[in-house]
Amino acid sequence: MPLILVAADDAGAGASTVAAGLARRIARTGRPVRLERLAGAADDERAAADAAAFAALDFARASGEPLDPAAPGLAAGDGDAVVAEA
Repeated sequence: MPLILVAADDAGAGASTVAAGLARRIARTGRPVRLERLAGAADDERAAADAAAFAALDFARASGEPLDPAAPGLAAGDGDAVVAEA
């Protein structure tokens, strides 16, 4: 299953919007998709807000919590495409 990582150099650059847009486009093809926000040391509040927003979207599964990028199983799933924002 594919893992697509979306990242930006600066906070507020639009990576969350791009990640959500990619996930929606993938979902429209009929493929199940998971949309996750990776935890970051410097932006914990932003990461939590993004993760909660991703969980509210109806076209993708999401944990609702920022994920540790080193945690095993980030890309593991039921064949879902995974879009992760860092």
